[in-house]
Amino acid sequence: MIILNNIIYVANIGDSKAVVARKKEDGSFSPLCLTVDHNPMAHDERMRIQKTGAIVKDGRINGVIEVSRSIGDVPFKSLGCICTPDFKKLTLTPNDFSGVGTTSPFYFSP
Repeated sequence: MIILNNIIYVANIGDSKAVVARKKEDGSFSPLCLTVDHNPMAHDERMRIQKTGAIVKDGRINGVIEVSRSIGDVPFKSLGCICTPDFKKLTLTPNDFSGVGTTSPFYFSP
């Protein structure tokens, strides 16, 4: 995630999260998710995995790895686990707060 000239650019792989909380007129916040979960149960991801001859079992590639896209996990690359990220951008307003999450706690940026 990078913020440049009030535009947030996000590239994600796997189960990482980037969320913008946009303040509404009533003072509450509405979440805007800027990422896509890459899991083997999603139709396009599953089709790509199955074309390699691998299976999706219990939501995992060959019953082992739970994400269908990752930077590492080299043994699963031949089974359809790719490293191509999704990209999104959003123009931020003064009412926005952004956060990035990994398997660790969320990190927020006002």
